[in-house]
Amino acid sequence: MAALNYLGDAEIAAHVRYNATTTANRAKLTYSRLYLACKGTIDERKAQAICAPDYIEDLERAAQSERELERHEANVLNSKMVIEIWRTESANVRQMERVR
Repeated sequence: MAALNYLGDAEIAAHVRYNATTTANRAKLTYSRLYLACKGTIDERKAQAICAPDYIEDLERAAQSERELERHEANVLNSKMVIEIWRTESANVRQMERVR
């Protein structure tokens, strides 16, 4: 029953996907702001932006959100497999009843 409840809750999927998208966008925004604020050649500006603590923190948050999204997708797959097992068992029981 938990599998059906999990698949039926669209809010979980929406929340996880929203977090993954917004944290990735925040990391891009932070990088862009840092890049524009830095001085030097293009490569120096890129290096300074990439090494900035704010950008590193945003990348960490984005990675955590991506991990949650992957976990959710794995839970969806597991729930679908459980439901398919239930269906197979039910079909087997019905077939055995017909044989009797």
